[in-house]
Amino acid sequence: WEQHDTVLVQEFAEGQEYAIDIVCKDGEKKIAAIWIYDKRPANGAPFVYFATKIYDGDQSSVLYDYVSKALDALGVRWGLSHNEIIITKDGPRLVEINCRQHNMDFIPLTMSCFGYNAFDMLLAAYLGGKLEESYPAETANLRLDWDFLPSIP
Repeated sequence: WEQHDTVLVQEFAEGQEYAIDIVCKDGEKKIAAIWIYDKRPANGAPFVYFATKIYDGDQSSVLYDYVSKALDALGVRWGLSHNEIIITKDGPRLVEINCRQHNMDFIPLTMSCFGYNAFDMLLAAYLGGKLEESYPAETANLRLDWDFLPSIP
């Protein structure tokens, strides 16, 4: 076995936690959804997840700007990312940045709220644009136009 002689210590980030799901197309970023976590103490645990809710509030731009800079710093230019941020009294703190889906169970919710979901956006990012004329015309109404999507829903 290998022994390590270093430890990584991270500050405790106290504040409201958010999840931001972003799709990138050659460096252009668009938010699929912003979620706010409802976490509270319960059953002797410091926190338990009570709910995850769609968020559309005054922190949206702050979250988008912070995550956008983090994705740029990591060189993420294409694909779906799930990001978690805590807004502390001193500003945003990164909890997680991961090139993965958030949760499959949220697709019906985002479809009902926005009319699209992260996977539709991902397909639009990879398959939309100049290649669209090569797809059958009868499928045009089934495709999501990347340029139609807002940066922040």
